[in-house]
Amino acid sequence: MKTGVRQTNESLSYPNIYYRTFFSSNKYSGSVESLLEKGTKYLTGDGVPEDDGEAFRYFEAAAKTGNGEGLARLGEMYQYGYG
Repeated sequence: MKTGVRQTNESLSYPNIYYRTFFSSNKYSGSVESLLEKGTKYLTGDGVPEDDGEAFRYFEAAAKTGNGEGLARLGEMYQYGYG
């Protein structure tokens, strides 16, 4: 067995799970609904500092899934000069 390479029959140890989760996490991933919700919160400043750039990135991530509402929100951001 090579070191550092996980075999299919090998169980994950705590450090492997931690590092794998930490380094592969992406805040712009998740359900489309959560991406749209976060984008709206950043756009309006609801519970978070208002940040049009961050809102744009969340709407863009939702649009990349092919979601109609995500595409519409991203289009609105472009229309009003945020993209």
